[in-house]
Amino acid sequence: MKYIWWIGDESSSVGAYPTKEDAKKAITQGLKSGLLSEKKSWKPIRHEVSKCSTCGRDAERDIIESLGECLSCDHVRSDF
Repeated sequence: MKYIWWIGDESSSVGAYPTKEDAKKAITQGLKSGLLSEKKSWKPIRHEVSKCSTCGRDAERDIIESLGECLSCDHVRSDF
């Protein structure tokens, strides 16, 4: 099973990283640069990967199951 790692806390998550180590580095860099709030407890969050039926790219399985396609494809359709 393939995974994508997001960084997040109890209430939100951002970004997509190919490995857990990359997500941890992004958290460290985000805290140092001030892009991430030090008031939150940031951690890597694992998402299983599936192929988007519309574009064929790897994306988060839970998002594809709920929307029927990846966020990129859904974004294109929802802007109109």
